[in-house]
Amino acid sequence: MPTRVCTEPSIEGGTCRIKATQQDILVFAHVDRCMTITVVLEDGLLGGHVSMCDEDTSELNPTLSITNFATKMKAMISGKIIKVIFVGANTPKDQAGGAAHYTLRRALEALGADTNKAGGGYLFVDTCDTEQAFDLFFDLGTQKMTIQRWRDDRSRDATAAPPIRQDDILLQDSYVTLAGKYDLGADGSRTRRAVRATG
Repeated sequence: MPTRVCTEPSIEGGTCRIKATQQDILVFAHVDRCMTITVVLEDGLLGGHVSMCDEDTSELNPTLSITNFATKMKAMISGKIIKVIFVGANTPKDQAGGAAHYTLRRALEALGADTNKAGGGYLFVDTCDTEQAFDLFFDLGTQKMTIQRWRDDRSRDATAAPPIRQDDILLQDSYVTLAGKYDLGADGSRTRRAVRATG
């Protein structure tokens, strides 16, 4: 199966927005304080690796960054959006003072997606409690997403996909059926959070 690697914007030679179709595996390697956006479309996936700093201005403003990033992703979308999946560390606004908080609703609006987060077309896995970087995989063949602990591997190029390591898996589930908002723990535990219909 072809592997499509989505890197953070600062990686030279990388691609921070990428499409995956048919039997591809979409991989986000080494996600630390960034947020990933994966748009599930009728003909595949569109992935984006969003930095806390805005791509165009370099300003440290996660909400501005994710809004502008999602606007650029929207230009790559043709067809109906089935689901939008966010995976990443999102420090609560009241704890972050806004410095490390992504406003996901703004990203949904910029994508032109349904902003009713209580519906089945939205999934957010907050990795803040894991306190570590991770790798993220979407297998279009099996329709599974896998989140694993990141490991430093200097022998692998930053634009290459890491292997899935069974001992490092924090979550593995269907990205089609999983919906809502979850906190992922360092031990792989997940706690479902209440989601406001308009929030």
